[in-house]
Amino acid sequence: FYTWAKNSKTTYIIATLLILLGISIVININNDENFFWQVIVFILFLGSLLYKGFEK
Repeated sequence: FYTWAKNSKTTYIIATLLILLGISIVININNDENFFWQVIVFILFLGSLLYKGFEK
């Protein structure tokens, strides 16, 4: 995992996604359905990134 985390490009991508998710949560905090789907998509995307990272 550490060798994968050393890839700064991947780290920046994940950090950017976390920031975007945080912003979208603040904007859409009253829209429960939209928030629900955003979380699912984010978890699936992050999961696929982690899977690719561990696969190497």
